[in-house]
Amino acid sequence: MSEKDRYSQNDSEVSEEHDIYEEPVDDSAVRFENEQSGQDKPSPEAQTNMENLAGNVVNTVSGAFGEAQNAVAGGISAVREVRSAAKAHAHARNKMKEMQSVLTSDQGQLEHRIYVHENYDSIVAEQQAIINETSAEMKRQKDLVESLTKTCSELQSKLEALIAEDEQELRPYRNLSETAKGRLDDVSRTVAEAKRAIKAAESQVKDATEHRDQSLASAQRALSNSQERQHKLQEELAELKEDPTANNGAITRIQNDLASEKLRESEAQKSLDIITTQAKSTIEMAQTHLWTQKKSLEIAQSATDTAHAEYEQRKNEFEKRQTEAHARERIAQNNITETQNNIKQAQDAFDAAAEKYDAAQAILEDAQAIQTSPEETERLKNSVSSQLSAVEQTQGEVEKLAYEEKTLRVRTRKQRLLLLAIVLGFVALVVLLVWKILAG
Repeated sequence: MSEKDRYSQNDSEVSEEHDIYEEPVDDSAVRFENEQSGQDKPSPEAQTNMENLAGNVVNTVSGAFGEAQNAVAGGISAVREVRSAAKAHAHARNKMKEMQSVLTSDQGQLEHRIYVHENYDSIVAEQQAIINETSAEMKRQKDLVESLTKTCSELQSKLEALIAEDEQELRPYRNLSETAKGRLDDVSRTVAEAKRAIKAAESQVKDATEHRDQSLASAQRALSNSQERQHKLQEELAELKEDPTANNGAITRIQNDLASEKLRESEAQKSLDIITTQAKSTIEMAQTHLWTQKKSLEIAQSATDTAHAEYEQRKNEFEKRQTEAHARERIAQNNITETQNNIKQAQDAFDAAAEKYDAAQAILEDAQAIQTSPEETERLKNSVSSQLSAVEQTQGEVEKLAYEEKTLRVRTRKQRLLLLAIVLGFVALVVLLVWKILAG
């Protein structure tokens, strides 16, 4: 009978047992309810039914608890057995991997030793030829490095001497260029000062002209006003003289006013002449100063052109010689760089030859060591043969343990799943109780 059939049969038996207990419970409960509705105290028959009901419930709960306990114990035992089988299988599998790793290493060593024994003479001849060739190459590259290093040192000394010689040759031209630049700066400052002086002189001419115009306008207004007043007084005097009834005192007063006004006219005319003369002198002086500053600016600009031309000439001459010097120094530096590159190439060639030499020497020493120890080769042969037998035996054990683990997992699957269901049910019950407590 399969596990599925046994599980179905157990479910049927549990269902039948539940049905057996279900009818008395319902019938007794109905009779007990009817009897309670009819009288205050239960009859003896009702008490007997209640006692039978309680006994049946206790037996059912006890049986279910016992079955659950047995299921949990069986599930735990099944889990332990599966875990133990898996552990034994894994341990055997790891042991086989370690044995295979050691076997692979020993097989490689054995194959290498057999190859050396069979080809010892050709290996020695080949590696000795490489050693001789690389030794000669190392010596050649070493001599080349020493020769190039000496040449590089000489080139470096020549470059330093060339730089010092060029610097000594360029110094006078640099000084002339710097001196010409200083003169150009001085003359440029003189031009700037002359331009500022011209602006100041122009401002003086403008101020003197404006002051003259204002003063002349004021004096001219005073003269015109005096003449206009004289003209009015003369008209009034003429009218009074023609009037026979005119008062002599009024005529005398007008005549006095007219005399006073003529005196003021004379003073205004003198003031106008003085202002004209003074303003002319002031303007002429300001214009003379402006002309002098313009002449100074022309001289300074001419000197600037000369100084600039001289500076350009000195600068171009210095830069030309400096460019030639840098070209010579750059050629010398390129020669040094090329020599340094050749030194590096020779050193790299020496390192490559040395690497080949070391590799050939190592192969040669290894071949000699193997050739002089045939007993080690024989030992490896025996060891590899023993390991092959051990690996085959271990492989059989691993396959056996794998089969046992798989069979045990299939056989105990129902028990482990039942244990998982019980655990999940218990967890769900605890969660439900906690939820009800928190909700209440």
